[in-house]
Amino acid sequence: TTSLDLTTANTTITLNGTTGTQQITGSTTFYNLTLNNSGATSNFGSGTSTIANNLTATAGTMAGGTSTVIFTGSAGTMAGANAKNFYNLQFDGGAVIGNSGNGNVFVKNSYTNNGTWTQAAARNMNFDGGVTQSMSGTGTSTFGNFLVASSSTVDAGSHNFTVTGVAATS
Repeated sequence: TTSLDLTTANTTITLNGTTGTQQITGSTTFYNLTLNNSGATSNFGSGTSTIANNLTATAGTMAGGTSTVIFTGSAGTMAGANAKNFYNLQFDGGAVIGNSGNGNVFVKNSYTNNGTWTQAAARNMNFDGGVTQSMSGTGTSTFGNFLVASSSTVDAGSHNFTVTGVAATS
């Protein structure tokens, strides 16, 4: 296990593990974060990580742990062919994040959007935590395919969202 606890400004941090787990601990702030772990797992643990611009998952496994990942960038993306696994996923006010490339998104607990989230129609937004999961915020959410695991329930509360693909139980 490799520990990483840092703050970056306008740079890209690339995690290149080949075995084991790279644990992201504490309150971390990244401008761009690339997960390129050909044989390893990047685990966000139980802390809070803020990503100001882009998250790219090109290899390995991204594990959300019980963390909160917050996007703040005004022109950011989620990219890369690998799945993005979150426990709590949050978009702050002013954040404009897109997911037009490969790689589906999985949320295990809560989804909060006070910015703008736009996902391509061919991408999946999966709520698969096995619990009642919450959606909140005043932002604009556009999902490709909206999938809820049969063991989960999603409470959207007053959060309005659009699905451009399929909405289904998986």
